Amino acid sequence: TSGGGEGGGPDCVDTQFDVNNCGACGRVCSTFGIVNTTCVQGFCTPTLCEEGKLDVLQPAAPAPDDGCEAIEHRVFVTDGSHFPDWGGTAGADGICQDAADAALLGGIWMAWISDASSSPAQRFVQDGGPYKRSFDDTVVADDWADLIDGTLDFRSFANVSPETAVVHGFHDLFWFDFRDETARDAYLVHPTHQAIGARLRR
Repeated sequence: TSGGGEGGGPDCVDTQFDVNNCGACGRVCSTFGIVNTTCVQGFCTPTLCEEGKLDVLQPAAPAPDDGCEAIEHRVFVTDGSHFPDWGGTAGADGICQDAADAALLGGIWMAWISDASSSPAQRFVQDGGPYKRSFDDTVVADDWADLIDGTLDFRSFANVSPETAVVHGFHDLFWFDFRDETARDAYLVHPTHQAIGARLRR
């Protein structure tokens, strides 16, 4: 909070909750990709982004606000069965789009498949993410690299197994799903995994 004295500039009254002075006098919250935004404790905090936009960074003052700067990526798995003669990638894209339209998801949807002439790496925009599950906003990948690294899911649970002879006193369970054996084997020899495993074995 600051004020102008005699002969000074205009008063800057509230830098904590004023969208026109958020975090610093004269720092206006961006309208890029924004439907509605607020200023919360000096941070521009969108409450609603335009369709397909996402707020990720929320830079602190004095850096300028960037609004809803990220492209929103959503994923889902169709619950129907489809024969593989769906008409190439265009036909598969149509199946996904029809399912999304039926669920009123909005947006443009594409199938994660490959054929003899193309793959998702060629057809999809590779940018920052995150990638979220469409029905509950669970993040399935932080960015493109995370999306294609072969690790499909990670979960952790409390270990409630009654088989005390084989759990060796561990209290937590970690569960990974991998794309295939190649992805699993690459993970098992990764230095980070080896380091964490060494700590758990102490």
